[in-house]
Amino acid sequence: MFERTTYDALVIGARCAGAAAAMLMARSGLRVLAIDRGEYGADALSTHALMRAGVLQLHRWGVLPKVVTAGTPSLRTATFHYGNNLVEVAIGSTHGVNALYAPRRTILDQLLVDAASEAGAEVRHGHALAGLLRSSGGRVRGAAIRDREGSLIEIQAGLIVGADGMGSTVARLVGASVCRAGRHASAVTYGYWSGLQMSRYHWHYQEGLSVGVIPTNSNQHCIFVAVPSARFREGLRGAAAYHRAVAAVAPEIWHQRFRGAPRCTSEPLRAGGAFCGNLADPVGRSWATPATSRTP
Repeated sequence: MFERTTYDALVIGARCAGAAAAMLMARSGLRVLAIDRGEYGADALSTHALMRAGVLQLHRWGVLPKVVTAGTPSLRTATFHYGNNLVEVAIGSTHGVNALYAPRRTILDQLLVDAASEAGAEVRHGHALAGLLRSSGGRVRGAAIRDREGSLIEIQAGLIVGADGMGSTVARLVGASVCRAGRHASAVTYGYWSGLQMSRYHWHYQEGLSVGVIPTNSNQHCIFVAVPSARFREGLRGAAAYHRAVAAVAPEIWHQRFRGAPRCTSEPLRAGGAFCGNLADPVGRSWATPATSRTP
């Protein structure tokens, strides 16, 4: 059972966005419930690289030291490869941030959920949104939540936050209209590799194809291949295409490091993102969403 049936805010989705929203509202004194249909610490489709704005937020929230303690490497240089041309960008110190980080989502999401709980938010995993409750005037006043046992619980809340990702159920249920539709998209395939001696971001670009190397936790590197979604749908997918792309765009990684580095056999290659994003209405009568949705 929940601690109560009435809250100031109900957050649907308790991953990095939802957990952060719950944390900030709880720190402001609101009674907050955040739910997520997944499990605490579950992985997510993500290539992890945080730019300065994301790191700055973690610093301001007091979460960054825990990201570092979790073994996330500090990255102080990013190298951009355009054919034979290299551009190195040093990460200067600004607003107390002197490095970039790329934590695994298994770590980042857990830390933000913990911070939300420490701030006083109630966080429940294994709970899913079943529907929204409305007043006679059409105003959203709460939600029906399905728990682990399949039982429905009605929760009253002054604000519903749909932090349930691309294809948001909240956005669909409130009928959030699309303000701007994306026309271009990339698809990404990535995997984890150990044994690479690289301590910075590497971004490799070629027309219609890019490869990135991202140092992350446990002395692993996330290596991704990104292509236009049309090329992905046409067959540039799977392990063979992934290996060919790395060899073509980043041959020094393939020949000097990548070919001989053992991949984490427990984690297969992952792929996703072959869809366009849309900007939808972000707020309505007692609801708010990250304002994104997706199309196939």
